Amino acid sequence: VEEVEIFKIYLECWNIASAEFYREVPFQQTVPLYSRNTNSTPTRRQFYGVILSKVRRKRT
Repeated sequence: VEEVEIFKIYLECWNIASAEFYREVPFQQTVPLYSRNTNSTPTRRQFYGVILSKVRRKRT
């Protein structure tokens, strides 16, 4: 990133967002597939999971 201040703002936003994802669902619970509630609303962590995985892959 060319602008250091823009990078600092981005980094702070990323830190806040990632902390919120893990506060929302701190641990992966092992629940059998047949007992999961299919009507539940996905968490933000699940919603952004695909996008964040793509970002991680592009960095490597």
